[in-house]
Amino acid sequence: RNVSEQRPRVIFYRGTEGFKQLWRDILSSGAKEYLNITSGKDFLTFVKESYIKNEIITRKIALGIRARQIITDSAYAREIIRKDAEQNRISKLAPRKFLFQATEIIFGNKVAIFTGRLENIIMLIESEEISKTHRDYFELIWEKL
Repeated sequence: RNVSEQRPRVIFYRGTEGFKQLWRDILSSGAKEYLNITSGKDFLTFVKESYIKNEIITRKIALGIRARQIITDSAYAREIIRKDAEQNRISKLAPRKFLFQATEIIFGNKVAIFTGRLENIIMLIESEEISKTHRDYFELIWEKL
C-alpha cells in the first residue's frame, strides 16, 4: 500500500490576531482564487469593516486574487454583492434558510473554518484531500444556485 508521507496539519487561531494571521496566510499562499461560504457578517466579529476594506480587499486586488462566495441572502449580503466587480469577487446568494453558522474559506490545499459568534475560533486544515473535497462541496452548491 502506497501511503503519502505528508500528513494533514491543523492549526487553531483565536480572536482578532488569529483572524489577521489567517488572512496573511491566504494572501501570501500564492493562490489566485479563494472560495468562501458565509452568512456574511462573521468577519465583523473579528475586525471592523474598515480593516476588511482597507487591508484584506485592497491587498487581494493588488495581488490579483479573485474570490467566489456563496453568501446567505440578506440586505447586508446584497450590499456586499453590489461591490463584487470592483472587489474582484463573484457572489451567489443562498436562500435565507441556510444560515451557515460557520464560515469556510478554501484556498490552495487549505480549508479555514471559523465562527466568531460564541466560539471565536479559526481552524485551518492543510490537506490536499480535504481541500479537494471541500472544493467539490463548494462547486456542487455553486452549480445548483
